Amino acid sequence: MAIEIITSFITAGLTGLLYWYIRKSANNISFSADGLVRLTMHPAYKYLAFLCLFICLVCIIGGVYDHERMDATAFVFLLLILAIFGIPGVYGLLLYYNHVVLFDEQFIISRSPFGQVKRASWADITDVVHDTNFAAVYLYVRSRERLLVQQHLKGFDEFRNALHRQHPGFSARIKS
Repeated sequence: MAIEIITSFITAGLTGLLYWYIRKSANNISFSADGLVRLTMHPAYKYLAFLCLFICLVCIIGGVYDHERMDATAFVFLLLILAIFGIPGVYGLLLYYNHVVLFDEQFIISRSPFGQVKRASWADITDVVHDTNFAAVYLYVRSRERLLVQQHLKGFDEFRNALHRQHPGFSARIKS
């Protein structure tokens, strides 16, 4: 009973510390050499992704070390753990290292987690969709392209303000 209480307090403390860290640095805005506002993913994504990949590595090492005693159920469980932690770990690293949004008063540039760069004028934006499941905002433009803007980008509030200046009706669709 005491171990569960201690574990709960440690978990709550670490969660509170992570929340404080994210909120403290959430609105740090950087600028590119061209003077564009540059939004990047929060470093917490990198740390959590490495944690997920570390869990995968431990499972792989455990599976290799103890492969003689693994039956089909243990193998399926190992694959399930690898999928649960490996896919978010890789995607989190892709988000942290690749996803960047640059914008000014004329245009916006978005580089997706997979490295695709898309550029659009603010005037070309025809629709804005906020996907709360993935904390993402999709900007649809006249050329039928879709620009991704993650809601967890550092300086996302500045992007929301710029969207409100350019398209006041669209910014109301973004939920906090």
